[in-house]
Amino acid sequence: MVGFKAGTYRQGYKYKWFLPESINKIHYWSNPDINVLLEKTAKYLGELKVQSSLIPDINFYIKMHIATEATLSSRIEGTNTKINEVFSEDSPLNAIKRDDLEEVKSYIKAINSGIEKLKKLPISRRLIGKIHKTLLSTNRGYSKSPGEIRKSQNWIGGNNLKNARFIPPHPDELNQLLSDLDNFWHNDELKIPNLIKIAIYHYQFETIHPFLDGNGRVGRLLIILQLIEKNFLNHPAIYLSYFIDKRRLEYYNALNIVRTDNNLDEWIKYFLEILNEAAINGIKTFDRIRELDKHYNKIIESRIGIRRQILSKQLLRRLYSNPIFTIKQSSEMIDCTFQTALNIINKMETIGIVYPATKQKRNRVFILKDYMKIFEDK
Repeated sequence: MVGFKAGTYRQGYKYKWFLPESINKIHYWSNPDINVLLEKTAKYLGELKVQSSLIPDINFYIKMHIATEATLSSRIEGTNTKINEVFSEDSPLNAIKRDDLEEVKSYIKAINSGIEKLKKLPISRRLIGKIHKTLLSTNRGYSKSPGEIRKSQNWIGGNNLKNARFIPPHPDELNQLLSDLDNFWHNDELKIPNLIKIAIYHYQFETIHPFLDGNGRVGRLLIILQLIEKNFLNHPAIYLSYFIDKRRLEYYNALNIVRTDNNLDEWIKYFLEILNEAAINGIKTFDRIRELDKHYNKIIESRIGIRRQILSKQLLRRLYSNPIFTIKQSSEMIDCTFQTALNIINKMETIGIVYPATKQKRNRVFILKDYMKIFEDK
């Protein structure tokens, strides 16, 4: 960015913390690669938006997209939950795994509530606080002041302030910095492309690090909400965390080079690259879903009698939201008797649509395996 200054280091007690400059001003970039990436990324996000609109009953599929992003985003912070565990209510888990799963489920709640709140409340400090409160509503997060701006100094990397990799602003500076962030986001007079605005916003949010914990997850979740608010997407059908995790070292380096070298261009270039990759991946995911859905329906029409076809297709639609299930759950999904559901599931197992998820003979659990594989490949 031409003339960009990231901020200055201030002296604390035996450590230095970083005070970022205001970002609520016009920004000019000098790297021509940004222009090319900006065009490509907008194009692929547009294709992804169209793809999601062409999927019948899109809400059945979106639950899996949200669960996948929640799992991937939480993995960056050190949790070790697999996507199948999110849908396996009765899986035996040790205490650590149970806490990991709680964090992922809280992330899912935070995305869903954020999207719902976005209908009435714009992206703002108030909305961010509500998201953070939901995100940290777990045993681990309870002591980390959910929904509240921090009142003490935090740090990134290392064990303490003395050996930290980066020390964000002092708590006394947060109110002014967060107001500036709000003003930047809602300042339409700046005439900055929205994708670049999202990139700058994310850099500044992570630099401010306003909460005691959960800043990374909130920051990544905000990107999804910003893409929806600015009408790039209608649904959270993108896995940005997967590509950040894949290039995690680059992510931290690109953020850090802004602060050390005032090089915002490099960060924006990196951000657009991963957003571009994520959009292309989202398009391919919908392609795979559509092809698999055609395959499933073709098998049902050729191998299941007409009387059972309607219920089988109804159940299949609902399994896209609940791909690990019991006979009882499937009977509730399509409002039929247990015996009818059992007959349908047995037939769907025979023709290779669903598979046993466990070896137990009573209270059997099934899985829509090929569909789950689309998301497990992330």
